[in-house]
Amino acid sequence: MCTSRDINDYAGESSYLTALLKVYRVGLIKWEVHTQFLFPSRDAFREHMRSLVSTSLAHLYDHLGRPSVLALKDPLLTPVLPLVDELLSGQARYVVVLRHPFDVVRSRQQVFERECPNERFGPDKARAIAREYADTYEGLDALYRSGRLYWVKYENLSDPAEMGGLAAFLSVSGFSEAGLTVDDFEVNDPWYSPKYGRPVDLTRRLTDLDQVYKSIVHEICAPLMQQYGYRA
Repeated sequence: MCTSRDINDYAGESSYLTALLKVYRVGLIKWEVHTQFLFPSRDAFREHMRSLVSTSLAHLYDHLGRPSVLALKDPLLTPVLPLVDELLSGQARYVVVLRHPFDVVRSRQQVFERECPNERFGPDKARAIAREYADTYEGLDALYRSGRLYWVKYENLSDPAEMGGLAAFLSVSGFSEAGLTVDDFEVNDPWYSPKYGRPVDLTRRLTDLDQVYKSIVHEICAPLMQQYGYRA
């Protein structure tokens, strides 16, 4: 997305904004126990959090060159996008990349094996990652139906029609793979991939997920898989 001339240059994950949204969620969950004593009403709390987020976005807009479209990225923000939309009063649009859960768990298996070479990746770990996957993408239907969320399937990132739809959704002129350059990624990082910082490459990098783990993932993620056309 950041290869578009209408969008700011790529910036790292806006994780501190995600943390602010998690603060908002905690405040709502703990309203009766804690938060009600700190704010006169839920609406006042909401306005306080809206002010914090809006101030942060205004700073980032200036810092990133006042682009026609301000694009921020953090995968961990996905589960709380409805709260983002609540605070921003429908003024933002959201792009979510969806990937086959088998491939997600297989990729996370490699990360785990790099981080914990002396530990075994087993069914419990596969189940936890599958549950995390489901928790990430469930609950976004209302935002999608509102027309403010665009799903992109990872497998379609090279599809001109898909990219044309994304450009239209964002009201930008298009994207350029020539703008993707090799960045200084740390090769020894467990999350490193040789595909980072390069034009989109959808060739398979890892072997298939073990069938035992596929069964576990399907048990948890079947509704999402059916909804988005992913086969077991």
